[in-house]
Amino acid sequence: MSLATRAGILTAGNLVYRLSQTVTLIFVVRLISAESVGTYRQAWMVYNSLFVFFLLGLPGSVYHHLASAPPAQHRRFLRQTMILLGLLGAGFAGVLVACSTPLANRLHNPALRPALEAFAPYAFFSIAFAYDYPFFVVYKRAPAAALLVSVYSLLLIAATILALAAGGTLAHAFLAIGAVAAVRYLTTWTLTRRLVAPGDLPWGEGKAISRQLHFAVPVCLADASNALQSQLDKVVASLYYAPAAFAQYSIGAAQLPFVTVVRSAIFAVLLSEISALRAAGDTARILSIWRGAVRKTALVFHPLIVLCAIAAVPLITVLFTSDFHQAVIPFRIYLAMLLPMVFPASSVLLAFGLGRYNLWANVAGMVVMVALGALTVRAFGFVGPALAAVVGQVVIVGLQLRRISRELGVSVMALLGIRSQAGVAWRTLLSALPCLLVSRLRLEALPSVGLQAGSFLVSYLLVLQLTGALTPYERRQLRRLLLPFGLTRGRE
Repeated sequence: MSLATRAGILTAGNLVYRLSQTVTLIFVVRLISAESVGTYRQAWMVYNSLFVFFLLGLPGSVYHHLASAPPAQHRRFLRQTMILLGLLGAGFAGVLVACSTPLANRLHNPALRPALEAFAPYAFFSIAFAYDYPFFVVYKRAPAAALLVSVYSLLLIAATILALAAGGTLAHAFLAIGAVAAVRYLTTWTLTRRLVAPGDLPWGEGKAISRQLHFAVPVCLADASNALQSQLDKVVASLYYAPAAFAQYSIGAAQLPFVTVVRSAIFAVLLSEISALRAAGDTARILSIWRGAVRKTALVFHPLIVLCAIAAVPLITVLFTSDFHQAVIPFRIYLAMLLPMVFPASSVLLAFGLGRYNLWANVAGMVVMVALGALTVRAFGFVGPALAAVVGQVVIVGLQLRRISRELGVSVMALLGIRSQAGVAWRTLLSALPCLLVSRLRLEALPSVGLQAGSFLVSYLLVLQLTGALTPYERRQLRRLLLPFGLTRGRE
């Protein structure tokens, strides 16, 4: 199986997982009160903020060490990893239980305490089985990894919905997903024992744990900075808003699942490609790949920003009901965060071996997020923390671009690709005219979203084709994509 095929399969599995989180929320808002939705979102916020710290970067070490160590040492290495993750998972569960009362008091939400206590089993197992995905990837079992993630995602949806639909509380729902996580843990443990290479040779030359942590801890710090970027504005909002209001904010202040998957795929591809070119000293080729990646990402993100901004009201209504109409405000502001995300700066810095600088850039941006969010949340409401998140992201990418420009000996303006970005921008705005007209019609939410999305997509593809914005290769790929739907005919 080729590298591209494996990457495609893994991306599909990750997309299912990301979409499952949105699908679950779509049902949750229809089954419980707005106050309970706020508690649900706060519990997940706490979990997501702490999760990467308790992983300690160990899954990343599995990628590295299994790929580099002799097969006969794999069993010993995995045994060590499983024990470490089990201990960390127990610590995570203990922290959630111990901190449930202080957090509930600090966030002025008594319902958060039982929710966090019930979250503890899920927290334990989600850490304990965290070695499974990298294990399957290294052993070239991409279909198994994607299937495992997909089935797990569907079971999490079912467990949450069934628990709440049966009249259970949030605690029952969290205990249900904890049971699903336990099933995944047992499944992973069984499959790992069968698939791991034979042999039981010592690993680590007498310093097994320190050697693994030496690689894992920097990975943990990088992952933690990325995770906290998406949570800090919500932490600020949760400190100032009641659960019902926080539910409105947190639903709107979320990245689209598609965006996360696309960025992850670009990160993986560029990291390996640019690392090799950096070692060869091929600066010209690095710049060429950079410009191509920025342009192609802009071709996807710019229209997504405009379409979602125009269709925000009916889109939020369709997904989360009209009760959450206030989520439109942070949702539209959060879309602006996609503009700096067009630049794959963090993957380039890591490829250059500048992980420490990348970490400090993230820290600087997070300081801006917290400070600006705390200063503006009372005066501007939902706009404050959402705008702070966008400004913080701009600061991070600005610092990253500045360092990349120094490494490559080019200006920041050259990295921005203003002409290319402007070309995508005016084509996107021109394509939005039919969508704007549809938005003026008095339609129900669902047909309005469908017509706006359809009119925008057709208009955008026509504009790209008629203005010659696509390369011959991109036109061929687009034809292949649209041919099954009968939207194009003929040959290139």
